[in-house]
Amino acid sequence: MIKAINDHLLERMQVLGFQFSQSQLKFKRKKGNFSQELWFRGSKNNWRTEIVDFQYQFVVNHSKYKKLLKELGEKIYSSSSIVQGNREPLKIWDRTKETGFGYDFVKTNHKELMDDIYRNLELAGIPYFDANDTEEKIANDSTGNEKIDFQIFLGNYEKAKDLCQYSFDEFKKLPETDQSRFSYLMDTWNRKYEYIKMNTDANK
Repeated sequence: MIKAINDHLLERMQVLGFQFSQSQLKFKRKKGNFSQELWFRGSKNNWRTEIVDFQYQFVVNHSKYKKLLKELGEKIYSSSSIVQGNREPLKIWDRTKETGFGYDFVKTNHKELMDDIYRNLELAGIPYFDANDTEEKIANDSTGNEKIDFQIFLGNYEKAKDLCQYSFDEFKKLPETDQSRFSYLMDTWNRKYEYIKMNTDANK
């Protein structure tokens, strides 16, 4: 796998400013508080010394997001720094060459695989990274809790409070069975709302 990456993908990625970690099997480049990453993920079919099939993912991390979530009272995981952001650019990701879990590394020409990954990086990956490379873009163009979180991060407390209130109102429109099932969402929004109120009061 590493040989295929070194032979057919590494140089092109370096031109774009990405560095490759062999131990983590991922490319990474930084922009401000963000890191833009291309991950390789093997399947359970793989052996210790041989890759049978694999997937790749486009991932955006924010260096201060985990700290913000902790301040908001959220449970923290190793993946808590990952930002989903605006995923619209990924809709044109062409996965027609993938079979089953992902790429068949045994039966498919390795150069062909790496060419397809780079083609999709240009087609969908780079536009996805570009759409999510500032806090303002995440705050305005993402959805759900991230939209609230990054308005808070930017200090736009009134906007964040309005988004929380909108979430409250929409939640109350759900059937009671769904409200009971997803009650944890109300807890999450309440924590955010209290954090906003605390910081708004402190700035008066």
